[in-house]
Amino acid sequence: MFDHPDSKTVLAGLAEFLAGPIKDALTDPALAFRARVAAHLASTLAAQVAQQEAAEVAALAALTQLAGPPPPGDRRAQIAALETRLAAEARQDPAPERLQALCRALRPILATELAVVSPKFDTSLELK
Repeated sequence: MFDHPDSKTVLAGLAEFLAGPIKDALTDPALAFRARVAAHLASTLAAQVAQQEAAEVAALAALTQLAGPPPPGDRRAQIAALETRLAAEARQDPAPERLQALCRALRPILATELAVVSPKFDTSLELK
């Protein structure tokens, strides 16, 4: 009967409210700055919520290809275990071609995370 908004919608609305009417109504510059920071945090959380499931599924698939099957557990625990396994391998001075394969596979995972926390960050490999 009642259609409740999802977390992404609530956080995006909160970010918009804090960045707009609340910040504009504040006369104290320090408080206005804090409102802008809070708006940014809410906006970042909204982006994380929106992309989280798809990003986790893609990361788990990529990490499984590199590190083998994950241990039992929820998706986040599996990702953490595979990342730990790959980090240990990278510290053991792998062959250059294996290290290149690791970098190629991990780059899209990291780019997805960067797109959420710093959307303007340039992840291209081209120097301009």
